[in-house]
Amino acid sequence: MKLTKATLKAIEATDKDIFLWDDTLQGFGVRIKPTGVKSYLIQYRNENGQSRRATVGRDGVLTLDEARKKAKALLGRVANGADPREEVVEKRSAVRFDDMTKRFLKEHCATRCKPHTVRNYETMIDRHLVPAFGTKPLASITRADIAALHTSMAEIPRMANLALSVLSSIFNRAIEWGVLDEGQNPVKRVKGYPEKPKQRFLVQDEIKRLGKSIQKLEEAEDISPYVAAAFRLLVATGARHDEIRTLKWEDVHLDRGIILLDEHKTSSKGAKVIPLNATSRRILEGLTKVSGNPYVIVGVRAGQPYINLHKAWRRVRADAKLEDVRIHDLRHTFASQAIAEGASLPVIGALLGHRSVQSTAVYAHLAVNTLKDATEKVSDRIGGMI
Repeated sequence: MKLTKATLKAIEATDKDIFLWDDTLQGFGVRIKPTGVKSYLIQYRNENGQSRRATVGRDGVLTLDEARKKAKALLGRVANGADPREEVVEKRSAVRFDDMTKRFLKEHCATRCKPHTVRNYETMIDRHLVPAFGTKPLASITRADIAALHTSMAEIPRMANLALSVLSSIFNRAIEWGVLDEGQNPVKRVKGYPEKPKQRFLVQDEIKRLGKSIQKLEEAEDISPYVAAAFRLLVATGARHDEIRTLKWEDVHLDRGIILLDEHKTSSKGAKVIPLNATSRRILEGLTKVSGNPYVIVGVRAGQPYINLHKAWRRVRADAKLEDVRIHDLRHTFASQAIAEGASLPVIGALLGHRSVQSTAVYAHLAVNTLKDATEKVSDRIGGMI
C-alpha cells in the first residue's frame, strides 16, 4: 500500500510493534509502538549483505512527505555504499553523558523549569550523576548501571528516587532530540524506593513557641524584620516557600485582600490567587518598602529578595526547640489549622493552590478527626433524647 496521512491516522496501536511499508518507495516504512508513537524508518542491506534499519524521524516532527523525501535520499546513499545505521551508531557513541547533561540544562531546564527546579537538577547532576557516569558514552549506559547508582544511594532514598527522575528526563530528551532511538531509556523498569510522605505540622503550643522565637530573634537583630515576616506569612497564608521569598509588591493587592501570582508552580496556565486574611494583611502592612527593591522580603543585595531563608530558619527552630520542623511544614500547619476550623478538603486544596485532589488527600486523616469531633458534639446534644 502507499502510505498516506489517512492510513497513519486510521492505524491503531497494539501490544506489539506494527510495521507498515510503502509500495511506492521500497524500503520506506513506519513503525507504530504500543505507546502509539509513530516513527519513519528505512530498511536496507549494507555492502556486507546485512539487513539494517535506520530511523528517519518521528511522525509529528517530520510530515509524511518530509519523511519520504529524507528516506529517498538515505536509500540513494545506500545504493552508493553508505550505511546510515552504522553512521548513526558511530555518531551516538561520541555523545558523552556529561555533554548531554549540559545540553539538557541549557535547552530543556532553562526554558521549561522553575528556577528552584533547575537548581535541584544542577545539584543532582553535579553531585551524583556526572561523578557516576562522567564521560561515558550516553548510548552505552545500561539499566544495570542505573540500578547500581540507585542502590549506592539507598541510605538517601528520596535523593535516589530523584536521581532516577532526572536521569529518565535526560534520556527522554535524548530520544526526543534524536540522540537515542525510541525505547532506549535504561531508567525504565528500575524501581524506586518506597517513600513515606513526611507529615509534620505545629500544634497550638508549638505555634506560640515559634511566634515567640521569631519575635525574640527579630528584636535581638539576629534575623531581619523581612525574614521574620517571611516565616509569619508562610504560617498565615499556607503559601509555598518561594512564593513568599520572591513575592513582589506589585503582586500584593491589599485593597482586594489577595496576592495574585502570574506563574503557578503546578501549571503553566493561569495565575494563582492567595487570599489574605487579617493576620497576613497586618504582617504586610507592617513592612517598610525599600526604594529600588521590588521584593517584599528584602535581601542583602540591592534590588534582590532574601536568598537563603534556611540558615535563619535553623536559628529560629533551634530557639523554639522545633528541630524536626522544616520550612515546608509551615504550609502543613496552615492546612491543619484550617481543617481544625472545619474547612473541607476541596477548600483546603483551593487555599493551598493544589491542582489535583491527590495533593490534598494527604490531609484526609486530619479531616476525619474533625468529623469525629463534630459527630461527638451531635452525640452530646441528642444522646439523652434517644
